[in-house]
Amino acid sequence: KKTAASKTVNPGVEGIPEQTRDPEVEEAMMAEAGQPLSCIIPIPRTKLQPYRMVVIMRLIVLGLFFSYRVQNPVESAFGLWMTSVICEIWFALSWILDQFPKWNPINRETFTDRLSLRYERPGEPCELAAVDFFVS
Repeated sequence: KKTAASKTVNPGVEGIPEQTRDPEVEEAMMAEAGQPLSCIIPIPRTKLQPYRMVVIMRLIVLGLFFSYRVQNPVESAFGLWMTSVICEIWFALSWILDQFPKWNPINRETFTDRLSLRYERPGEPCELAAVDFFVS
């Protein structure tokens, strides 16, 4: 007759008898599950500096364009001129706001295996919501 101890299963590891589980492996898995789910990958300056220089040149040209537009109004169609200047300012402002996140971009590397270790424990229901795809 088999003893009850030989059938004991570790609650954290499903299906592995207590005598055959490796405590070092379990500790390593728990340490891995406690790690961050992503890390920031730096972007080389050689890729950022040319883009920043182009943005600065465009800002200078934009400033020169607006100074010309404001200093030379169209008297015969002032309402139309004012409307076009307001629209140009609006588009310029939206472009400038679009440049802020591109000035210091961030690339992240995600670790889906750590996510799985943290939220999918054997023998327990998954704590993650059911989705068709994973966005990282």
